[in-house]
Amino acid sequence: MASKKQKTTPKKTENSENKSKQRRLVLGMLLLFLAVVLTVAFVSYFFTWQADQSIWNTLGDRNVSAQNWMSKIGAFLGHTFVYKGFGLAMFIPVSLLALTGLKFIFNLRKPLINKWFWGTLWMIYISVNFGFLHSKNAILGGVSGFEINRFLQDYLGVVGTMLLSLFTLFIFLVFNAELTPEKVAQIWDKITSKLRNAKQQIQNKSSAENVSSKEDEDIVIKEANPPRVDVFTHRTEIPHLQEDKEEAQDLPDENFQITNPISEDVEEIVEFQVEKQKEEEIDPEVLAQKLVEKFRRV
Repeated sequence: MASKKQKTTPKKTENSENKSKQRRLVLGMLLLFLAVVLTVAFVSYFFTWQADQSIWNTLGDRNVSAQNWMSKIGAFLGHTFVYKGFGLAMFIPVSLLALTGLKFIFNLRKPLINKWFWGTLWMIYISVNFGFLHSKNAILGGVSGFEINRFLQDYLGVVGTMLLSLFTLFIFLVFNAELTPEKVAQIWDKITSKLRNAKQQIQNKSSAENVSSKEDEDIVIKEANPPRVDVFTHRTEIPHLQEDKEEAQDLPDENFQITNPISEDVEEIVEFQVEKQKEEEIDPEVLAQKLVEKFRRV
């Protein structure tokens, strides 16, 4: 009997594991299906919510049709969760619902309780802030976000509600993003460095534009006063012609003729010899007397 019990226990464990996997798969697919249906219904509701306001009294009438992509069910879901709920922020729980379905399908071990907690807080925070825009577009924050915003304004006023919203945002960032003074300093340094780089780029562009504008002005000035160029010589400056008297004297007379031309048959070579003048010997005493006489005359 003991051997039979040992053989049957592994089969039971395998069957139980398979059933648990099947249940997780079915549950995950169901959650994912709901997330897709809600997403389609909500997206369509943002475009057709005004046209579908008149069908709530005739939901049971099959002849009445809704313009929502999911028909009457989509219009009902959008009116319930978006209009009466938290408006545009309702996409946060829908995304968390899809993430939960994927966790069951793929048997992920990541805990989602923390994400659901912070996601719900972010949903309320966003809808309350959209409540400031209720007069312009009531569907963004929904009725719930508008009522919470109005309740806070009754006791804190508009300025107090805004300050409370900023303080809540700071708390969310501290816990979610794990902000520390060091990280804040790093973020501030990055922002200031980017601003400085942008300022330098703007200054460089402006200086380059100024230089190019000056060059264009110089070109325009040069083109406005072009140099005077002679048509025939292409010279910018032509000096005035002056008659040179010495050259005029050196010119030969018109009646000048050569009486004894040199014949071409002459083959003799005439050698010219230059006689060197003999240097006269000067007596220094005589030269001194001449200089003294000239000095006396002066």
